[in-house]
Amino acid sequence: MEQNNTQTTMNEDTIDLRELFTVLKRRKKLIWLVTGLFTLLALVYVLLATPWWQAKATVEIGRKLQKSNTGMLIPQYFSDTKKLEQYLNIKYDTTGKYKDKNSTGYIKSITLPKKSNAFINITAYAHSNNEAVKILKKPIDDIVHKDKIYYDAILTEKQDRLEKLHQNFVYNKNSILPQLKQSLAFLKTVGLKKINDKIKLIKSIQLKKISDKIKVLKTINIVTLNNKKKQCEAEILNKKTSVQSMRKEIFRVVKREPSLAAMSAMQMANLENDIAHLNTKIIDIESQIQIIREETIPNLEKDKMSILEESIPTIKAQKRKLLEQIIPAKEAEIEKMTSITLPGIQTQIKEIKMSMKEPYLVMSHIVHKIYTQDKPVKPKKALILIIAFITGLMLSVFLAFFLEFLQDSKKEN
Repeated sequence: MEQNNTQTTMNEDTIDLRELFTVLKRRKKLIWLVTGLFTLLALVYVLLATPWWQAKATVEIGRKLQKSNTGMLIPQYFSDTKKLEQYLNIKYDTTGKYKDKNSTGYIKSITLPKKSNAFINITAYAHSNNEAVKILKKPIDDIVHKDKIYYDAILTEKQDRLEKLHQNFVYNKNSILPQLKQSLAFLKTVGLKKINDKIKLIKSIQLKKISDKIKVLKTINIVTLNNKKKQCEAEILNKKTSVQSMRKEIFRVVKREPSLAAMSAMQMANLENDIAHLNTKIIDIESQIQIIREETIPNLEKDKMSILEESIPTIKAQKRKLLEQIIPAKEAEIEKMTSITLPGIQTQIKEIKMSMKEPYLVMSHIVHKIYTQDKPVKPKKALILIIAFITGLMLSVFLAFFLEFLQDSKKEN
């Protein structure tokens, strides 16, 4: 008996699908009425609601590429996209906190793509595509205007550097390099010729002059002095012979002709004076010869050796320095100027010119274009109608079962 009661209770609790379908079939007019009403209301809303058109754009933040310590190019952006996003969201009230209900357009969202610091996505809504584009351009213009100041400052700084490098290149090429070449040519021609002429002048004039002077002293002056000395000695010998003859003549006539003896004595005295004078002259000549041999000629020989051992080696050392140091240094300086300095400046000019163009310097800009829709994005008619239909259908089914439940409850009572 208890088992039969339990089976009866289980049968009562089991849902009979056929009975459910019967209820739905019986209440089908209600179901279609409620579903149709919801769908109709949704259709009326869709037809009466103001359409909203969407414009979207992605803005790439301006940047410049800068070399790191490792030599790699690293982008340096004009703006911090996170701070810029916060600023624009507040300025254009993307949360809608202070939204004007009568506004014909507004900025829907300003977001950053994931894992990117270079782009900002901006979406605008308006009652027409043209209006949406106009509203969208406002934050874009804010970004571009803000970054344009930084962009122009970078360009100005690079233009200044470019101008200075150009001036430096022109100055080195048209002034310094010609001066170096002129100086090198002067050293190779005039400088070397001057040194060679100086050596030649010393050898051909100064040394020859000293040698000729020594030769004159030895072959002429000393010989002349010796000849004078011999003449004096001959005159002394003659005068001494005359003195001896006069002395004999005086002894012979002193008693007979005293006046003649006195006259002869006076002549003898004059001859002795002449002999003394000639002896003095011989001493003077010998002194002159001694001075020439012991002082003048040695001094000239010393001057000659000084020129040969000091002056000429010094000038030759200057020539070697000119050939081995100064001229090679000038040539190296010219080579450095033509192969390193000027090409280096040209390379810097080229690098700066490249750095003023994309992709090294990029102004903030819209990526590709502003995207618009061929139809309004709001209201979403098909989605609203589908949702209204499903909602009406679910609510009508619930209402049908609810009414059936109420009817069954009355019957049981």
